[in-house]
Amino acid sequence: MAKLGHSIYICDKNEGPNTTQSRAILVTSRTMETLANHDIAHHFMKEAIFTQGVEVFSAGHSMGTVNAAGDTPFPHWTLLPQGRTESVFNRLLLPNKVHRRTEFVEYTQEKDYVCVKVRDLQTGETKTIKARYLVAADGSHSAVRKATSSWKYEGQASASRFVLADVQLGGKDGSTITHKRARVFNHPKGACMIIPIGRQQENGPFYFRVMTNLDPYQVQEQNDGHEPTHGIIKNSGNDISLDKIQEVMNERWSPQEIILKDPVWISMYRINERKANGYRRGRVFLVGDAAHCHSPAGGQGMNMGLQDSQNLAWKLSLVLNKATSDPELLLDSYSVEREPIAEETLRVTGATTRYGFGANFITANIMYYVMMAALKIPRVQELFVTRLMQLKLRIAKESTLLLSTTPGLIEAGIHMPETVILRKRVMSPDTIDRRTLYQIVSGTRSQHILLFVATRPSHLPASPLVQDFWDKLQTKHFHDKAVRPIIVESTWHIDECRLPNYVDATNPSNEEAFWSEYQYTAEHSLTRRIGLIDFMYEKPVPPAALVVIRPDMYVAQSSLIRTNQDIDTALDALQLYLH
Repeated sequence: MAKLGHSIYICDKNEGPNTTQSRAILVTSRTMETLANHDIAHHFMKEAIFTQGVEVFSAGHSMGTVNAAGDTPFPHWTLLPQGRTESVFNRLLLPNKVHRRTEFVEYTQEKDYVCVKVRDLQTGETKTIKARYLVAADGSHSAVRKATSSWKYEGQASASRFVLADVQLGGKDGSTITHKRARVFNHPKGACMIIPIGRQQENGPFYFRVMTNLDPYQVQEQNDGHEPTHGIIKNSGNDISLDKIQEVMNERWSPQEIILKDPVWISMYRINERKANGYRRGRVFLVGDAAHCHSPAGGQGMNMGLQDSQNLAWKLSLVLNKATSDPELLLDSYSVEREPIAEETLRVTGATTRYGFGANFITANIMYYVMMAALKIPRVQELFVTRLMQLKLRIAKESTLLLSTTPGLIEAGIHMPETVILRKRVMSPDTIDRRTLYQIVSGTRSQHILLFVATRPSHLPASPLVQDFWDKLQTKHFHDKAVRPIIVESTWHIDECRLPNYVDATNPSNEEAFWSEYQYTAEHSLTRRIGLIDFMYEKPVPPAALVVIRPDMYVAQSSLIRTNQDIDTALDALQLYLH
């Protein structure tokens, strides 16, 4: 919201980011794409380490590897302890202040705003913040959620204890482990993992996260369905020793000799699988663990929270900027779009946890054969990796914000993939400006990209629909914070490196609207990515295509454009929630 230009007030009970507790580690490919869309991914990459995937063991012997892959600019596994992730966000928020040692007390809603009372934990003083909206990102024990009687947090809790430690490795086998791959050791009593997390300080020793279950996974019998027990067990580091963890791990990865030493953090935690009954109550929203919690299997939790925030932020921004024709429809879509993703994540991570830590012969064998399939069958491995890295996520078809899709074009609800390089039509004084689609739209913020693609073979004339689209867009008078046009033609149809005569050359922003593609047949060309390649030789002339890409890079609409009326129909559909 700060990058979108809005004033914010953030309160946090903690004194600052906790850099001694790694907690979440994996930053998925989809989250990296989200960060890149806001032009901040490089800040996190400077702090992270990257791995090639994971090596899987059974009875201490290697079964094979699951390798990093995916149709994304970030196919590697990005590993960054959550405390460092929070530190990066904290730096990026400056000069906005995070009000530390400040807790939420209560809130009241009025017609046009919400009043939030907060307390300074050092002085005991309270004050009231008046804001347009309140977003609760205060975890599974959310005080905001609990302050709202209609909000429930239903699901189930596990009675099992899980243990983790951030340590250095030694021993005959431990000293050979590098940060190139994580390791998973399957065992009938439960899997255990070794995950590289990096150095505590520059040029310091390398640390790894080890984790496993202490008890067989089972659902807690007595649970009222409302009070969560999810997360780190308070002061549990005093109740579990490194020697005990070593004893458990030795059994799981035997006959390997891996010694755990010099821990910086030891803790136990419990798992809940819960979801709030809706993420919105008027002007109040839930994101992250306040809205849903689940097993850490697959490292989805922090990523889900960041993507919740991305989905909500651009919608709030459009409302605050008065750039939406239907604020209620837009804000309601947050729950409609994010709840199905949480439900699927709960289902998958819950099943993985039950099979991976069920501690019985049947589940151990099921897990063994699943892993064998992932290791030996390329298609299964690809599916596993792309789901893990959240590259299969899409907007639920129930979303009212998804508009029409012309059969054959990229489908509404799909995340727009990256493209090969495009060339800017207007040359800069010093160089040729060449960028991928992601680079062109980076930092677009709350705007929808109106991607008008009119590439066609060189033996045909340029498409007259380009001027028609531009002229009609000027008459629609969309809010400048709602839409941004990007027009792409084939290079051979651009006869001069300047704006077309029908475009206002005195407006510098118009130069960013016109681009050309010189490799439309390439595997990852824009023309191919959106599906227009299949219509390239249509008679008598090929159509153009209009693809509407939301600020979160998911496709909202895709339309073939053959006539002026097609342009009107596509643009008018956007007025459902934009103006």
